[in-house]
Amino acid sequence: DEAMAGFCKNIKVIIHKDGKVTVSDDGRGIPVGRHPATGKNTVQTIFCNLHAGGKFDEDAYKVAGGLHGVGAAVVNALSESLIVEVQRDSNIYVQEFSRGKPLTELQKKGKAKGSGTKVTFLPDSKIFEDTAFSKNRIRERLEIKAFLIAGLKIKLVDEAEDSVEDFHYPGGMLDFLDRLMADSAQVDAQPFHFKHENDLRFEVANRHPHESFRLLIPYLRPPEGHMKMPFATVSRKPSVLTSKSVTVCRKESKPSLPMM
Repeated sequence: DEAMAGFCKNIKVIIHKDGKVTVSDDGRGIPVGRHPATGKNTVQTIFCNLHAGGKFDEDAYKVAGGLHGVGAAVVNALSESLIVEVQRDSNIYVQEFSRGKPLTELQKKGKAKGSGTKVTFLPDSKIFEDTAFSKNRIRERLEIKAFLIAGLKIKLVDEAEDSVEDFHYPGGMLDFLDRLMADSAQVDAQPFHFKHENDLRFEVANRHPHESFRLLIPYLRPPEGHMKMPFATVSRKPSVLTSKSVTVCRKESKPSLPMM
C-alpha cells in the first residue's frame, strides 16, 4: 500500500535459517499514536484487530492492495512470535507479540535514521504441520508486485542458500509483456499502453500475438479460477471500466490477447 501511494521505494524480504521471515520497507512507518477506535496504540490495533489497516481510512490511501484488511492481524494470530519495528518521527519503536496477543507495550528504542516498518515473524508449529516457507511461491509473488508497481525495488534474501535476488522493473507492465512474449513473433513493434490516474486509476497494456491469455489483476493475483478483484471482460465490445460493476468472463476472453 505504501508503494502504491508513492511513499515506499524499497522492500526487503529475508527468509532466515531459523524459519523466521522478515519483511521491511522504507515507507512512512506505521503510525504509533493512540488509535481513536480502540484506545490502544495504532501498531497494536493493526496487528490485533481485524479491519484496522490503512485501507479503511479514507485519508490514508486512495488505492490499496488486499481485500479485507485482515493480513497483519491474521499473520500475528498464526505466529509463535512476531516483532514489529517502526521507524517514524526520527524514533525507533518496537512491540512484540505472540499468537495474536501483545507481549510488550510499544517501546521507544532509540533514534531512527530513516522511516519504514519491519516485521519479523515465526509461524506457529502448534497450528502448522510444516512451517517451512516456499521460496518459489514467495519469489513469484514478489516479482509480480515488482512488475505491477513500476520502479519499486524488491530484494529477496535466502540465508540458508546464501542467495540474494533483486526485482526491479522500471517499465512495469510493459516489461512484463516483454517477458511474456520473449519467444513469440510480434506483429506490433510497440505495445499498446494507456495509464490514467485521477479519481479513477487504471492502466492497460497489450500486445499481439500470443497463444495464451493471462490476466494479471492489479497488485494481487489470486489462484486460478478465483477472481476476487474487480476487472473487465475482454470482448468484442469492451465496456466502460468501473470499479464497481465489472466481471471476468472467460468465454468471451480472447486467447490471443496478452493483457494486463
